[in-house]
Amino acid sequence: MAKSEIQKIEKQIYDLNLKLIALRKSTLSQEAIPNYTFSTQSCETNLIDLFGQNDKLLLIHNMGQACRY
Repeated sequence: MAKSEIQKIEKQIYDLNLKLIALRKSTLSQEAIPNYTFSTQSCETNLIDLFGQNDKLLLIHNMGQACRY
């Protein structure tokens, strides 16, 4: 009995998460982003150069051990 209740709650959470994702996507606004300049250890580069021929950029912001992400 407890197992079916757990599955029911997990399904509700899953469905709510899908709804939340859809709502977040619908509220995203597309705006022009400035071509920021970044300083590296060896040189400076800008945002456009980081993309190269790609149309997506993966950014990992490491906030240290305390960050749960």
